[in-house]
Amino acid sequence: MNTNVQPSKELPFEIEIIDQSPSNVKGYYARSTACIRIENCPTQNTQTQQQSDNTKRNLSDIAKYLIEAKNPQVIIFVHGYANKKSDMEERSKKIYEYACKHSDIKDTDTVFIGYRWPAENPIKDDPQGNDQKATLLGDKFRYALQALPTLLLVLLIGNLNVILSGIFFSFVTSIWQFDASNLILKILLIVLPSGIISLFLRELGKARKILPDLPSFTLLIIFPSALVLAAILLLPNYWSLIALLVISALLLGIVTTLVILRLSAYTSDRFRAANYGVLDLMEFIRQIDDMYVGNQAKQQDNLESPTAETISKELPDHKLVKLTFIGHSLGCEVITQTIRILSDVFSSGATGDNPDPQIGHIFSLERLVLVAPDIPLQSILPGRANFLRSSLKRCQEAYVFSNEGDLALRLASTAANYFSFPSITRFRGYKLGNITVKHFQDENDTAQRKLNCQDYGIVNWDLNQNRVYPPHNYLEIRSSNLEHKKLAEFDELKNESQELICDRFSYFDCTDYKDDKNSSQGLLSQARGKAALNFWDYVVLAWRSFGGGEQIEVHGGYFNGEFSQDLIYRLAFLGFKDFIKQKDVFAQKCKDKHLQVLISPSLVEFLK
Repeated sequence: MNTNVQPSKELPFEIEIIDQSPSNVKGYYARSTACIRIENCPTQNTQTQQQSDNTKRNLSDIAKYLIEAKNPQVIIFVHGYANKKSDMEERSKKIYEYACKHSDIKDTDTVFIGYRWPAENPIKDDPQGNDQKATLLGDKFRYALQALPTLLLVLLIGNLNVILSGIFFSFVTSIWQFDASNLILKILLIVLPSGIISLFLRELGKARKILPDLPSFTLLIIFPSALVLAAILLLPNYWSLIALLVISALLLGIVTTLVILRLSAYTSDRFRAANYGVLDLMEFIRQIDDMYVGNQAKQQDNLESPTAETISKELPDHKLVKLTFIGHSLGCEVITQTIRILSDVFSSGATGDNPDPQIGHIFSLERLVLVAPDIPLQSILPGRANFLRSSLKRCQEAYVFSNEGDLALRLASTAANYFSFPSITRFRGYKLGNITVKHFQDENDTAQRKLNCQDYGIVNWDLNQNRVYPPHNYLEIRSSNLEHKKLAEFDELKNESQELICDRFSYFDCTDYKDDKNSSQGLLSQARGKAALNFWDYVVLAWRSFGGGEQIEVHGGYFNGEFSQDLIYRLAFLGFKDFIKQKDVFAQKCKDKHLQVLISPSLVEFLK
């Protein structure tokens, strides 16, 4: 009997095999075929027949492997903001190689997927599909100007004209003595340079189309010239001109800020993550689900035409496939939104505080590993504003890796989301990857804020009583050494009587993490062991992040440390129970590595 059930339509993704190793772990790259720029996206699928056949064949192979496996699981890694295709493939291959060289992982029935959504690197792209390679100093800057709305483009050109014309006039008159009362000469020194400058500025953002020779181009010369001339004639000593130049610089700064934000590609990456990454990942998971159901049902003689109802009625005892996600940075947003949609579409079983982990017909949400998650802090708080609450509760285990010195989240992400996130306080605008564990004392602590706990190791675990205390009592957001707020002080947690979603997570605060405890520097920060980082700490981190001195990767260093890799990968592939064989050894190792760990009470049975 033919069990090769093929998808019924063209797929919005492609699948390739990672170099297979002789182990039970199978590895694949899955890539969304969406383009980085919408102008490059064709109206029809441009995959070659060979590419399409390879994708369908690999999809079928994945489904067959899961059917034949005794204890199948799927691990999906999703990269973050600004990652190129080559970056994703390199990290995915390293994760796969890690799994294949460790005996306790390589013997598991696992399919590992490195998933690529169409992120844009701000400096340089590598080609993907119909996209052309673009660089910051070439195409990207040109694209940013071409995409400027008409009003902003006119403001950019007009204010540049005013500034350059005013500076030219001031420079010429300062070195060339002439009759100050000669109005004709003043007009010529303003209008002629303004006209020449306008000829060049019209090339910015293809402005020639909206600024034809007459009348728009003429007005572009006359209006800035009139402003500069009026400023010169209004007050002596050029004070009016200085004021005009300052105002023009401020207006130009607003437009320039928007252009820089555009060039950072962060906001456009969020759009692509939400509208391409999430939907294509969901479709990928759904296709595996359908393929599994179809192949398994075809093996039953009494199931000629398998449907969702058929598989649930006729094959009630089919094994579930454990589904685990590893996400980094903005990839965590892709994952959580995917889980949310899948939970809404395939909602079944118990709801409330104990929702059914099953999604689709074959998958069961198992583990969620979020590394430097670029998702709102609100995602772990109770209340109506948390749109992820019910879906995240479906995961059996959930882990957060964070770092106080993560400048990408603390500065860049929060600044970009300032325009879109509806909060009225700074603390609400921070990301989950900014959350830290409170353990040191400083002069700004009150008696009510102080916690009697150890510095490093499993902070909320009472070794004597073998008791795990709720993590939310130990978590806080630190804006600086003068401003920090405990999670328990948020209004949503004060009167909440039900189990808190934030207590379903386990937390690894890697701010002071060192692979070598004798090292003077951490992998993600300077590892000074301070109560809170201050302004100068962030200045030094910024300097070292950009290559000054010994470099520190504040946002992606988790994947470079030996012990942090063990934590991330083994928790994902094995889970807490199989990973933590000796609780005392694990706790001591976390302490030696200067990690602050909070274990979820849901995992306390594994510590006994």
